[in-house]
Amino acid sequence: MLFCATGLSAAAQDNLPPYVAPRGYLMNQSFFGIGDMLQLSQYNNGFGTARSAAMGGAFTSLGADLSSMNLNPAGLGMYQSSEVGLSPSLTIGKTSSTSPMGAVYGSDNSKTQFGISNLSLALNLYQSSGNLTSFTLGFGYNKLADFNYRAATGLPSNNVSIADVFNNQLRGLTTGSFRDSAEPWLNHGASDWGAILAYKTQLVDPVNDGDDNVLYIPHGIAPEAQISHYAKTHSRGSIGEYSIAGGFNINNVLYLGLGMGVQDIYLKQTTTYEEIYDNNITDDPLDYMIYDQTVKTSGTAVNFKFGATVRPIDGLRIGIAVHTPSIVSIQRDYSAYMFTRFMNGGTGDLYSGISVPKYDFVTPTRLMAGISYTFGQIGILSFDYERAWYNGMRLSNTEDYTKDDYKTEIKDQFKGANTFRAGGELRITPQFSLRAGYAYMDTPLQDNTRVYDMPFGYKTYNISGGLGYRFNSAISLDLSYVYMNTTYTMYDLYYYDGYFNDGNPVDPAIMMGGIDRKLDRHNITLSLGIHF
Repeated sequence: MLFCATGLSAAAQDNLPPYVAPRGYLMNQSFFGIGDMLQLSQYNNGFGTARSAAMGGAFTSLGADLSSMNLNPAGLGMYQSSEVGLSPSLTIGKTSSTSPMGAVYGSDNSKTQFGISNLSLALNLYQSSGNLTSFTLGFGYNKLADFNYRAATGLPSNNVSIADVFNNQLRGLTTGSFRDSAEPWLNHGASDWGAILAYKTQLVDPVNDGDDNVLYIPHGIAPEAQISHYAKTHSRGSIGEYSIAGGFNINNVLYLGLGMGVQDIYLKQTTTYEEIYDNNITDDPLDYMIYDQTVKTSGTAVNFKFGATVRPIDGLRIGIAVHTPSIVSIQRDYSAYMFTRFMNGGTGDLYSGISVPKYDFVTPTRLMAGISYTFGQIGILSFDYERAWYNGMRLSNTEDYTKDDYKTEIKDQFKGANTFRAGGELRITPQFSLRAGYAYMDTPLQDNTRVYDMPFGYKTYNISGGLGYRFNSAISLDLSYVYMNTTYTMYDLYYYDGYFNDGNPVDPAIMMGGIDRKLDRHNITLSLGIHF
C-alpha cells in the first residue's frame, strides 16, 4: 500500500479559497438526497396478483382480489367467501443507454430475479341479510417496487479525470487531520472520503508552487493523457408492504374499507467507477484506478388507507381511495474503496470506514379514483386515475443539510404526478378468461430535460396481458406478463463548480457526464388462489 506523506503548511491553509462540494452521481452516493427520497416513494402496480397485474393494476373500483387491500381496501367488502393466494414472480430486467460507448460497455446490464409478488389471506367473517351485508378481513404481503438491476456505461476517451475533482476538493480540507491517520475518515464526513482515499492511494499529490501555495495535481497523469471512463451499478432490493385491512359491504351498494400498511425497505447498491490511462510520461505513470462505493438502505414505513366504492346500478362501480403519506425510517450504510496501479508495479488500495446515519421522511399523499363496468358474464372494463404529490415529500431529520434546504429543493424540483391505468377482462367460458392492461406513470419532475446529479425515473409505462382459469369453486390459477419501461433523466458522473475567491472563479468547471438510461423489465407472475 502506498501512502503520500506530503502535507499542507499553515500559511497555505490560510490562503485556501472557500470550499465548494463537488456534485454528480459518483459524489452523492455518500449522503441521502432528494433523489433517494424519490426512488423510495415510486411504486409500480405491475406487481401484485396475476389478475391485477394483467389488467394494468386498474383495481380501485374493482374488488374481490387479494391486491385490493393495497389499492382500495373497500374492495375486500366484495368478497362473498374467503380466499388465500400465493403469487410468485420472475422478473428479467435490462438497462440501455444511448450515451457514447454505452453499447460497448453495456454487456453486463441484465439481471434476473425470482420473488414473491403477493401472499395474502382474505377472511369473509360475517354475512347477513341486514344493512351490513358482509365484512371481510384481509392480511397480506404485496411487492410495491423492485430495485434489482444492473447498469453499465462508458464514455469516450478524453483528458478529464475524477482526480481533478478530488484535487480541488482537497483544497478545502485540512490535510493534516488525515495525512498520518490509520483511520482518516473519523474526523471527516462521508462526502470527503473519496478525496481522502485519492490522497492515501496516491491518485493525487500536493505540491508547493514555490510561493508557499499548495496545489494538488493528479499523480502520474500527464496533462494531455487520454483517459477511458467506465461506470457500472449493481442494485438489489425491493419495497414490500404487509397489510391488514377490513372491507364492509352495505346492502351490496356501498363498500367501505380501511387498512394499515407496514413497508419493508431494502436497497443495496454498489457503484464502481474505473479509469484507464494512456500516459506518455516516464515518471511513475498511472495505469489504472477504481473507485468503489456501496450503499445499503434498510428500514420500515407505516401508512394508512381509506376507501369507498359505490355500485349505483348493476355492473357499474365507482371507487375512491386515499393513501396517507408513509412515515419512513431508514438507516443508510455507506462505505468506499479505492485502488490505484502504476506502470512501475506499485499499487495503492484502501477501504474507508462505514457511515451509518439514520433518516426519517414522509412519502407523497396519494389519491386514487376508478370506474369500472361489468358486462354481465361477458367481461369487464376498468379505468383508474392516481395523483401523487411528490412536492409534498418532507425530511424529518438529517445530518447533511437542514430540513428547510431539503424542503426548498423538493418544491423546486418535484411536482404532483399523474398515473393512468386501464384494464379489461374477456370471459371466453365461465371458467376461462383473457386479460389485458396498460398503465402510464407521468413525470414527478418540474423539468425532465435538465442534467441531474443522479438518474431520476420520470416516465414509466406498463403493457400487460394474461389469462385465468377457475378449475372449480375452490381453485383458480392466473398467469400474467407485464412489460415495464422506465426512462431516466440525463445525469453527470461528477461535476465540480470550482472555487470562488472574492466572487471570482479560481478553477474552471469540471464535468463528466451527459449519460441517459432506460430500464426494460419483463415480469411474469403466476397466482394460485384457494377459495373456501
